[in-house]
Amino acid sequence: MTRRHVLRVWDALTDPDATWQPVLFAYVATVVMGVVTYAFPPTTIEGAIGSTLATIWAACMIGGGLIGLGTMFTPYMWLEKIALSIAAVGGLLVYAFVVGSLHASAPPGASRLTQLSVIFIALSAYWFRWVAIRKHTYAPRGHRRKAPSGH
Repeated sequence: MTRRHVLRVWDALTDPDATWQPVLFAYVATVVMGVVTYAFPPTTIEGAIGSTLATIWAACMIGGGLIGLGTMFTPYMWLEKIALSIAAVGGLLVYAFVVGSLHASAPPGASRLTQLSVIFIALSAYWFRWVAIRKHTYAPRGHRRKAPSGH
């Protein structure tokens, strides 16, 4: 594999038009996760951070996901950057920190590394999207996302 091939793959991964469908799924999953977390907070997480912070954590996931969903068919990438920050930092990084703390204080033989790995896989979707849109305030001309047509 030559440098040219690697750069072509990187360009494909960081093209806003090529990455919006997986990120749309990630926003939907974030909203669902936030709603479920709000309705049924995980007892170990709620015990570690308290019910108020668990509610704020769920609100960050719901808010970031909804704002992100709202920006998917608009050219306002500056607003999507805010959504990414809320969902990734307020939702997933807080979750990773709490799970990491629970792992560190767990008895020998207990592990939360699988859970941490899944969190970082989810964060990678947001990271790739951030890389794809970081240079843009608005969608570049010719790169407007269009809602799927009915035909």
